[in-house]
Amino acid sequence: MKKRIAVVFIVMVLLLLGVLTFLSIPKHLSGNYMVCSIEGKVKKVELDITIHRGMFKNKGITGKIIFDGTEYISVEDAYKNGPSGRGQFVIPTPNVFDITESIYIEEIGKNMKYIWLHEVSSKGQYSYFGPAKSIGEMNEITQMILEAWE
Repeated sequence: MKKRIAVVFIVMVLLLLGVLTFLSIPKHLSGNYMVCSIEGKVKKVELDITIHRGMFKNKGITGKIIFDGTEYISVEDAYKNGPSGRGQFVIPTPNVFDITESIYIEEIGKNMKYIWLHEVSSKGQYSYFGPAKSIGEMNEITQMILEAWE
């Protein structure tokens, strides 16, 4: 009887370790998308990112985003010993406090079904949703996001 309990205990521990290992494997995402803002601005986005996952929350996102022809690098990659960006991508500057333009990944749907980006620049702040080439498609994406939150 004690051997059976010991075997069950060892199997449960190994299963738990397997699940924890699987949950912490980084997930690489790449692709090209069209995104649309609430104002109807359409931009091309190229993603080459890695989501570093943890058991209860994402640990960060590294890689690069090419947004409307401009390359943005994750804060973690641009400033190795600097701040944690948790989805912030910037045009690197020698001094982290001189950053004037950035892209934030607000949300990515399961299997890249949708993406929500937030642009901060000298021209203003805009949210983009995709894949969408029009306000109508963008509205469908925002509805998907709201439904995912329910």
